Amino acid sequence: MASREVIGDELHVGAWIYFAPQMRAGEDGMTVIARVVNSADAEFYELGHDAEGNPFERTNRGGGEREPKWEKLSLDAFIEGLAEFRLAVKGTELEKWNAAYDDAVKSASAAYARTMSSRYASYDPVVKRYSLYDLFREGAKPRMVDEKVRLEKYAFIKRKNGSVEVELQVGWPAGTHYDGAGRCFKIEEGWLGLSWDGFLDRLFENYPTNMYSFERYELEGDEGLKAFLGFSK
Repeated sequence: MASREVIGDELHVGAWIYFAPQMRAGEDGMTVIARVVNSADAEFYELGHDAEGNPFERTNRGGGEREPKWEKLSLDAFIEGLAEFRLAVKGTELEKWNAAYDDAVKSASAAYARTMSSRYASYDPVVKRYSLYDLFREGAKPRMVDEKVRLEKYAFIKRKNGSVEVELQVGWPAGTHYDGAGRCFKIEEGWLGLSWDGFLDRLFENYPTNMYSFERYELEGDEGLKAFLGFSK
């Protein structure tokens, strides 16, 4: 077995170099969760997901003629692919990457659940999103709900059918990684016909967002959110 060496934030295993997970999407909308490159012939393998968490892979088998493209993966194949990266960093300081791998699996699992729901129920895809907070965005500071539970994502979403929802995700320690859960809360159509203050009254009465470490004043002065919800007309 080739020797392993951590250099900076990279893992070198023979000619192969493993790179840290990206924390933001690229211009193509894809977030690269796992990447390994062969320094000898530039062959590489990547695992990533799109904005909805759907998993993909991209491979360049040593300079083939075709330009590498993202190919969609099943949830099981995505988890199996990440298992190889977990094994590579096992026992090194780069086991910290497992947190990003765990979050990617959660996103992929949620995307899979939505896909299955759309087949058997009336699931509507998200067409627009206004993010108030994303823990995995570059430079984001952790926000704790309480001593153990952390906020991971907080956004307002619009679905294809015109409905508006609050989307939340929280996480909690589970050994060497974080487990978590997300859910959506429906915004009643009548609330959007009120004044901005009236809307916030209804929001905080029904879904106490301060439970998720956001206070009313933080939403009150958010002009982007007001515009997204139609209160700046």
